[in-house]
Amino acid sequence: MKGSHPARVAAIVTAVFLLAAILVGARYQNRRTPVSEVFSPTFPPVAIAPLADGLTALDAHLARPSGLDTLRAFVPGQAGSLWISLLILLVVGIDLSRPWSGRNLDLLLAQGAAWSLMGAIDLLVSSEQFHDPHYYALIRLVFIVVSVMTLVLAGRLLW
Repeated sequence: MKGSHPARVAAIVTAVFLLAAILVGARYQNRRTPVSEVFSPTFPPVAIAPLADGLTALDAHLARPSGLDTLRAFVPGQAGSLWISLLILLVVGIDLSRPWSGRNLDLLLAQGAAWSLMGAIDLLVSSEQFHDPHYYALIRLVFIVVSVMTLVLAGRLLW
């Protein structure tokens, strides 16, 4: 059983992380409340800003605090999880013997789409910026980037 030791260690580490995720999820899950009424909010029309203003809004959005100070002590933030996924991709996924292979390009495109979508989750949750045209430019920029990357991936799949 010469090769089973690393597999056993990997299984134990995975089980510990899975148990920790279940415990954190159970502790911080949302409490459900019954719906008493249903209404549709109305929003005034917002002017459309240029896409370049989206980059300024992205910088301002990433600089603000998220409010999850308790979890910061235990788990990495969004940036940490994205850097960890990129590190794992570079160490495990990328074929260094053939750096220009199509598989490497596909992995990097999928990683780029994931990085873009990770920021989009926060953008869609925050509602205090609904009246800001730069906010809409940022959302449009993020979804254009994600759409282009996934369309390129789909095109490579069908090619």
